[in-house]
Amino acid sequence: MSASPQPTSEPDSDSVLVELIAQLRTQLDERTRQVAEQQKQLTSQRGELEYAQLKIRVLEERLRKQRSETLSDLQREFLDLGPGVSSEEVDAESQREPLLKENGAETSAQQPRWPFSRSPRLQRFQHLA
Repeated sequence: MSASPQPTSEPDSDSVLVELIAQLRTQLDERTRQVAEQQKQLTSQRGELEYAQLKIRVLEERLRKQRSETLSDLQREFLDLGPGVSSEEVDAESQREPLLKENGAETSAQQPRWPFSRSPRLQRFQHLA
């Protein structure tokens, strides 16, 4: 029995494998550089986003303070008018019997703090209360 001839292209296949490995390493190195650059960009963008969010919070807080510190002319006029309750109404309310809940416990009347319905002068300010 004779042995079949072995292919003699082993050195060629080794050189092909070496070349293939070198190409894969080059591609891997390039991808690694791309990922590192994208991570840098992402980190930078996250910092910018955090800064923008903080800036928005500061501006919103300033706006909120500015709104609470400044009253419109209509609001000032409303405050100047006072509660709109006469001393007679206060006296009458203090002499009234307390209201009773269904379970018998005492409760005060559930009246609005400023009786807009009684004072036509104050009705236009009702939406501010």
